[in-house]
Amino acid sequence: MMHGVSELSIDAEAAPAGERDVAGLLLDVARRLGDSVSVHGVSTVIADAAPEVVGSDRSVVVLWDEAGEQFFMSATSRWPGELVDNLNAWVGTPDDSPDLKRIMQSGRPALLHEGSRSAWVDSLLNDFNITAFAVTPIMVNGRFMGLIAVHWAGSRAPRTLSTSCADRLTGLASMAGIALNGQLLLEDNEWSVGHDELTGLLNRNAFRRHAIEVLQDEPTAPVTVLACVIDRFDRVATVFAQDAIDSILREVSDRLRATVGDRAIIACYSGDEFLFMLPNTAQNAGDGVISRIKTQMALPFAVGNRDIHLDLLIGRAVSEGDGAADPLIVAQTLVTEAEADLRVRKNARPPVHINPPVDDELQLDADLRWAANNGEIVAAYQPQIDLASGRTVGVEALARWNHPKHGAISPAQFIPLAEANGTIVQIGRAMLAHACRDAAAWLRSGHRLVTSVNVSAVQLELDYCVPYVRALLEEFSLPPELLTIEITESGAVRDLSDAQDQLRALRNLGVGISIDDFGTGFSSLTQLNMLPVTELKIDMSFVQGIDGGGHHIVAGVVGFARGLELEVVAEGVETDRQLEVLRELGCDRGQGYLWSRPTDFQGVCVFLGDEL
Repeated sequence: MMHGVSELSIDAEAAPAGERDVAGLLLDVARRLGDSVSVHGVSTVIADAAPEVVGSDRSVVVLWDEAGEQFFMSATSRWPGELVDNLNAWVGTPDDSPDLKRIMQSGRPALLHEGSRSAWVDSLLNDFNITAFAVTPIMVNGRFMGLIAVHWAGSRAPRTLSTSCADRLTGLASMAGIALNGQLLLEDNEWSVGHDELTGLLNRNAFRRHAIEVLQDEPTAPVTVLACVIDRFDRVATVFAQDAIDSILREVSDRLRATVGDRAIIACYSGDEFLFMLPNTAQNAGDGVISRIKTQMALPFAVGNRDIHLDLLIGRAVSEGDGAADPLIVAQTLVTEAEADLRVRKNARPPVHINPPVDDELQLDADLRWAANNGEIVAAYQPQIDLASGRTVGVEALARWNHPKHGAISPAQFIPLAEANGTIVQIGRAMLAHACRDAAAWLRSGHRLVTSVNVSAVQLELDYCVPYVRALLEEFSLPPELLTIEITESGAVRDLSDAQDQLRALRNLGVGISIDDFGTGFSSLTQLNMLPVTELKIDMSFVQGIDGGGHHIVAGVVGFARGLELEVVAEGVETDRQLEVLRELGCDRGQGYLWSRPTDFQGVCVFLGDEL
């Protein structure tokens, strides 16, 4: 005997209607279950039938959420209105009552009433204005699916359950279990047809259906579609096992779902690609959504005992909602335009050429982010020599990274990665600050050196660059003519309008503008003439080949620069012969191992002292 729970006995007072009537009721229940098309529909049929079958006043069907390990109300019958809302809000767990846990484990009906000596039972009796209730587990092949509960309020409640009543409850629970199991299988199948199994998001076909419904419901409202892809996700596949990859994709999906809210339609297709439809969202509001997505994706992803960083490339299309177009055509057009915009953004992204390649780029990426934020990237300087006088007249600031585990990391490895992951902004700011501080220190010691600093095209696209340089010049009292901003030829012409505006503003400060690696970027004379350039730097590959075809190229660059009244600096000078030819051609300055390898601030001071 379960403590506090009445088991079965014969009780004529509690016996429901006659067997023939009940048989008819159960046949009717079976017919109605066959017509039900949802879990809620099945639950409603059972709840409506239960009072008739067992002779109670009210009933509920409570289902079990296996994932959440809790009960939820699925259907109610014959309850007064003031109690229905409380019932629908009810959520319970097996831990709420030992009685409830025993009923689940036994698989048999049980009656509970005020004599059960259970605080849980007493609270339900008081809260829902009943005098007793019988609970029957719904089981299918040993799987617990929920409970049928019948309640007595106005009528006389039984003290025990009759065998007949218990059998009817058990039979009703069996019918409910079969119908619920079939409906759940059907709904699972329907869910699978329209969803990505891994992430739980809609698939592409389901996205299209939902998008059309949104456009039909609100034909004149603005709508935004975003097409997204995880940037260079192939890096993840080369490092992690499939379970870890799946976990990352699920977390990406969870972040996206939490960021855009319930009204957005989100789909996952082709693994690392996603589609969004944002109803009632015009261009400006879409900017805010994209910003929030970027912020969420910037947070690290924990994989085992390490963190990795991912970025999302986003293409966009917006419809202002004229209401006249076919929703199907509008939906297809928006998706096509968003995907086209995404392709443009992917193609505009600078390629990442790490030389030599690394086995685990994701780890290098994470280490670089830490290094950029914690001052591990420092400045080294290579002196620049006036070829006519032999005096040191400038230095070039070069970023150097001494990795705590792997030692010196080549700039050819970390600079492309920094440009791709955005840390080039922190590195660029730090390099500008180091250069201005050290140039001011050399000036105070009597050495008027022009310090050149590389600035990437990424930095030129940001509004902070010019104000930051102005602030540094003021902070260190550095004359602007002692600072030169170097940009690669390809960077200078990638987006000419943005580069031109930023470079002109820098030039207006009095800062010099140098084109680095000149001759490798295939820029046109027209493009260069539009930029406020003061200096050209000949790429070291041409200097190295100066005894062959490089001689003519260097001579051409020097002549070209003279025509535009530009200074010329030769990089990578290593031999006296190269120096001799550069002087003969009229090159202004040179830098290279012939004079000095890159060195730190103190090393430059020593180098300058040796000249005295």
